[in-house]
Amino acid sequence: MVALVVGLVMVFICHVYYERKVVEVHQAGQPVQIIDIEGILDGGGVLPGFKLAVKDIFRD
Repeated sequence: MVALVVGLVMVFICHVYYERKVVEVHQAGQPVQIIDIEGILDGGGVLPGFKLAVKDIFRD
C-alpha cells in the first residue's frame, strides 16, 4: 500500500511479478490502477500530454 503525502497527487510504481510486468498507478482519492505490458501510462490532468508505453519501461 502506498500512502500519498500531502501535495503528491500521482505515483507510478513499476513491478515485475514473476514474468508479469505491470505498473501500479496511485492517484489521490482514486482506486489503484494496474496497467499491464500492453498498456499506456497517461499523465491525465496531473501531467497533461504525458504518455508512455509500459513495454518501453520493461525493455529486455
